[in-house]
Amino acid sequence: MDAIANGALADLTSRNGSPAAASGRRGARPDHGDRAERTEPTALPRAGLPGWLIALTFVCIALFVAGLVVFLRRDTGARAPTGANDAVHTAPGAPGAPVGKAADPVPTSGMILVRKPDGTPWFYVDPQPVSASQFRQLFAKHEQAGAASDPVVMVSYNEARSYAQTLGCRLLTSDEWDSAITTPGVRVAGDLLEWVESPADSKQVRQRGKTLARPDTPQKDITFRMAMRVAQ
Repeated sequence: MDAIANGALADLTSRNGSPAAASGRRGARPDHGDRAERTEPTALPRAGLPGWLIALTFVCIALFVAGLVVFLRRDTGARAPTGANDAVHTAPGAPGAPVGKAADPVPTSGMILVRKPDGTPWFYVDPQPVSASQFRQLFAKHEQAGAASDPVVMVSYNEARSYAQTLGCRLLTSDEWDSAITTPGVRVAGDLLEWVESPADSKQVRQRGKTLARPDTPQKDITFRMAMRVAQ
């Protein structure tokens, strides 16, 4: 009987493999992944920079370039004089002007200090009238005969005041003019008259020993010079 049983078991094993293998085949689940198509995960689109950040970046670049251009083009000083009578007037606080207190006027290049009879400082004055070339630095279309270094003429009272005020200066009063022309280094220009500060209803011109009234129009025998008060 044992021999018969062993023979039957061997025959069964030869057909189906070992009992453990058969059990494995019965318990194993079919692998559908091998037959079914595998689905790849969908790639999410890569997020870009926000639009506002890009715009802000371009604005910052534009501001930097603009500031660099202004820095490179800034004036580093006044032009050198072109002649004995062509000293460049530099307005107080302008690039190239002497450094001083913000509220105090600083005399322009070449101005002479005029003192009161007691010796105290009174005001600064140009040693000679404004030249034609100096006047053309602000009024480029001004025309007159003669050399560029000649005293400017064909200038009205209001044009003379406008030029002086633009440079932080003013015209002399009649009394200041009398004191200025007696100060060493101050010169008058031949027979030319000079505009001085005047009341609204009558414009005055000065010459040594003369005070005349003239209309507020450009005239070929009238020039002007500038003055500036002394800082207190």
